[in-house]
Amino acid sequence: QVARKYAPMIAAEPFHNPTPHDILEAEERMYLAQRIVLLVGEPCTTFLQLYFQKELSYTAIAKRLGVSEQALRVRKHRCLVRAREIGMKLI
Repeated sequence: QVARKYAPMIAAEPFHNPTPHDILEAEERMYLAQRIVLLVGEPCTTFLQLYFQKELSYTAIAKRLGVSEQALRVRKHRCLVRAREIGMKLI
């Protein structure tokens, strides 16, 4: 079950059996991603969670947040730039 949980993050091929090292790396990446999402601050935290974790469309997120889709695209770009900056500091 653990292997199945991390398979999308570590599998280069469909039937890859992850090693303990692969699983540890996947857990570290997940932890780092969670820290970045929390440190990036609002409104980025909410957007990133809706877009990447809940996999909602731009239309659904825009409606939920009360902004236009174009504004959301700009927000995504700014949030990803900020997330990359934070990620570089954490590494």
